[in-house]
Amino acid sequence: MGEDFSQLLDNYEWFLNLKDTRGDEVELTPEVMNMAREHADAVAKFFHMLFERREFEGLAKYLVI
Repeated sequence: MGEDFSQLLDNYEWFLNLKDTRGDEVELTPEVMNMAREHADAVAKFFHMLFERREFEGLAKYLVI
């Protein structure tokens, strides 16, 4: 789980760096768009895995994104 969380933070950092380097008006090339999709998929998989765990059963309804 620790490695998965570390990867989540790496993916989030990637998005933050993209925003910092591109400013408010982000024009995404197809290559950057594909990379963004891969990072977003990895984040989604992390949360899916997290809320499938028995310890979090019933808590997913409190998640606000």
